[in-house]
Amino acid sequence: MSKLYIANATKQYIDFHFRLPERSDYLKQRIAPLGQIAISGDLSSRDVDAVINQHARYGMIGAHEVNGRMGRHPLIYSENKPVERSTIEAVHKNNTETMVIEGKEIRRIAAVAANNLFEQRLSETGVSANIEEIEIVAQQMSRDPETNDAPQLSEGVTVTKNPEKSEQRNEMRRRRALAA
Repeated sequence: MSKLYIANATKQYIDFHFRLPERSDYLKQRIAPLGQIAISGDLSSRDVDAVINQHARYGMIGAHEVNGRMGRHPLIYSENKPVERSTIEAVHKNNTETMVIEGKEIRRIAAVAANNLFEQRLSETGVSANIEEIEIVAQQMSRDPETNDAPQLSEGVTVTKNPEKSEQRNEMRRRRALAA
């Protein structure tokens, strides 16, 4: 018989749903952010494999697989011993870094789509305009109600058709910022 530990490497509570082979119903255990649970009861190797296989497709990885693994992995499992705190924190840090990179790419794609939409709408109205550059800024305006901290997100994306002009403008902006 085995124990299976499941760790949560996210900032949210996770309701961990799973089904054991000998039962027809789903079971659920709640895992706190950066916390872990032991699946209740003694599990056979068939039970352990079933739970792991159910969640591997959603990014769950074994604690032994963590080193150098990139991508988002909300859950980490370990057989017969708890997942080490340092492992949970390392995966959490990787998850956060991955989501920051993904967020930047999503904002870049949205800016390109907005630029294309503006140009399409202008051409539909008969206005002859060629947008050389558009800048879209995403900024979180509200404060965290619990800590009253300032916004966590403030980022702009510039879409340009002439990279040389854009680089010249960026250089002028940098010089003005340094002079201020």
